[in-house]
Amino acid sequence: MSVKIQNLRLRGTIFQFNLRVPQHLLGNYGKQFIRFSLGTNDLAVATRMVEQATRKYQSEFKVLTEGTKLTPESVATAGRMLAEQYKNDAEVFDLVVAHPALMKYVGRTDDLGNSVEPCLSEYLQPHEAYASQLLNAPDVFRLSNALKLYFETHQKGTEKLFITKVSRDWKILTDLVGDIEFSKLNRAHARQVVDHLTHKGNKTGTIRRTLNALRAVTRVTITELELTRTDPFASLTITGENKDKSSATIAGPTQLVDIAKTLLADVTSAPALISILQMELGTRVGEVSGLGVDDIFLNAEIPHVWFRERPWRTLKTRESVRKVPLIGIALEAIKLALKLPRNGLGLFEQYAKPRGNDAASGAVNKRLQPWGLTSHDFRHTMKDRLREVGCPKDIRDAIQGHTSGDVADTYGEGHSLRTMQSWLNKVKTIV
Repeated sequence: MSVKIQNLRLRGTIFQFNLRVPQHLLGNYGKQFIRFSLGTNDLAVATRMVEQATRKYQSEFKVLTEGTKLTPESVATAGRMLAEQYKNDAEVFDLVVAHPALMKYVGRTDDLGNSVEPCLSEYLQPHEAYASQLLNAPDVFRLSNALKLYFETHQKGTEKLFITKVSRDWKILTDLVGDIEFSKLNRAHARQVVDHLTHKGNKTGTIRRTLNALRAVTRVTITELELTRTDPFASLTITGENKDKSSATIAGPTQLVDIAKTLLADVTSAPALISILQMELGTRVGEVSGLGVDDIFLNAEIPHVWFRERPWRTLKTRESVRKVPLIGIALEAIKLALKLPRNGLGLFEQYAKPRGNDAASGAVNKRLQPWGLTSHDFRHTMKDRLREVGCPKDIRDAIQGHTSGDVADTYGEGHSLRTMQSWLNKVKTIV
């Protein structure tokens, strides 16, 4: 088979990456070509891989040629790639790269005539120094190791969505400071994250969520490694925190009736039915969109829905796991939802999958645009509706799944449903 894609070669039946190193950068790489197996015989897969690798190396060539200052993450990436090129052999790297560069400083003395041993950063470029550190101190515990340890010890450490979210937040840190030794992570680095996110224009609530994710990783690392050090992300302040928080839009009784009438006319629309359930139960969108048909109990003494963990979605907190009565148009919406076509257990099958809650949120928000509302506004509205009729806070929390202590211990299961039912009846939307 003839292959004419740039930088792609076929060696036997397996494709190989093959890129010529620019003449003026041969000293950086110690060879004329960067070659490695792509580990596949699929042309389409190999093409994507070679395009990605080419972009990485061309970017590195550009940085080295122009002398542009590398970002910490770029240094780490380029350093790891350089170490891999020397097959993680410290002796070969030192012989080809480090030692020739060091020879330029042989014989250097200070003002008193004493010989001076230069540090790595004086005779090696940043990514070369990083590669040297990796090769000569492979057992150093770095930020990347901390993230790996976190996933290994966390109960959700194998869940793809959880890994993606935490890795994205951790990358913000490593992009700023590099894959440094964990022991060198300090308060200044934590503050650097806050300043960076603030400069990007992120809301303080978003910044706080990122810091919470970072702190979770550092706290686990300190605990698991039995380190006697402070957590750099502990008690970190954010200037103006919560002052930029947008006020929730509260829907009035007349508006709720109008919304209910409109949405109930759309009996085959999952977003419409999800909206009604949110409106009357004050739930999070993912709680409703991720329901299974076996979470619905219409024949019970008090018809209710059971919000619990499902294979396709998790719940936010322990208190999110709860049973809530179905009354009025919420009961009607559930009956209509059960008539929707499906092949599996998901009540709203198109959203019963990983990240389905994100898709549901977008669809519901689009459906609510005519009223200037979002799905989350119903949650705030229900809180106000219950408060207005004098519903105690612990019962409001039991209905909406808010963290408020051991609500389940305060009420027996049957009494809890009946108690919640009596308060929901006082605020139900009558169409």
